[in-house]
Amino acid sequence: MGESKTETKTDVKVPKEGEFEGGKLWFSRRGNILTIGLTSGAIDKLGDLDGITLPEEGDHFDAGDEIVTVDGTRGSVEVTLPTKGVVLSVNPVASDPVAVSEDPLEEGWLVRYQIEDLEALLDLESD
Repeated sequence: MGESKTETKTDVKVPKEGEFEGGKLWFSRRGNILTIGLTSGAIDKLGDLDGITLPEEGDHFDAGDEIVTVDGTRGSVEVTLPTKGVVLSVNPVASDPVAVSEDPLEEGWLVRYQIEDLEALLDLESD
């Protein structure tokens, strides 16, 4: 009897974590829930963080919409979504740019949102 594997493209290729926007942002995925934050490299390039503009929980966004803006003394970075989704939670710590600067990979995550198209994440990896 032959083996019958029913692996979908999504199961095989969609990353669970990675960086995008030229290494400025990181994401971590559980199912169709993404957590997004700044990388340490982005903070080095941005300088001292001046402010972070965050969405509201429950906000709906389309692919390509700007969801977060981070301003620093040497520039800014805008987080745009790869796919339509809804904001599930905003990190209360993210309202404090100093806290985000000190621990961007753990305590300083920015936003969690539920995405509708997992395969849109495949495009993030190629950035």
